[in-house]
Amino acid sequence: MRDPLPAAVLSRLSGLSRIFLVGTGTSYHGALVGQYLMRSAGVEAWAIPAFEFVNYPPRIKADDGLLLLSHRGTKRFSQAALEAFDHREHWLAITGDGSPLHGPGVINTVAQEPSPVHTASHTGAMVRLAQLAVAFGSPPWKDGLARLPNATREALALRPQVIQA
Repeated sequence: MRDPLPAAVLSRLSGLSRIFLVGTGTSYHGALVGQYLMRSAGVEAWAIPAFEFVNYPPRIKADDGLLLLSHRGTKRFSQAALEAFDHREHWLAITGDGSPLHGPGVINTVAQEPSPVHTASHTGAMVRLAQLAVAFGSPPWKDGLARLPNATREALALRPQVIQA
């Protein structure tokens, strides 16, 4: 929450007719959340699994955008989805530090996790999606976003009680 998204990053998807949110596995689940966050901000958004986006693509228009979610940036179809938009400026990729994904549209979250569960990475991606939705519109939950850091700290402080339960 401390790190706002740079204007140059926001401008890549701002004002587009549609945004396709693409991912694989947990990143696709994140894309589904992102779809609803974006829609609540007034943005037409569609979550599509990376495999489907690459093999059965929607009809892409000049004013469409791609928002790729990928923890490590190494999945074959996630990379292929990004390559399909590579010649355009209307793409962003939310990925972990150290990912092979690079370029002006890459938004890094956290260092790569040794666990395949991707708890910190997924949480970081959700925060970045919420920040994007707020930047693109005025979702009804906008004011609650400022409470997220304290709510997270309070939840983490409950760890000892959860372990004992």
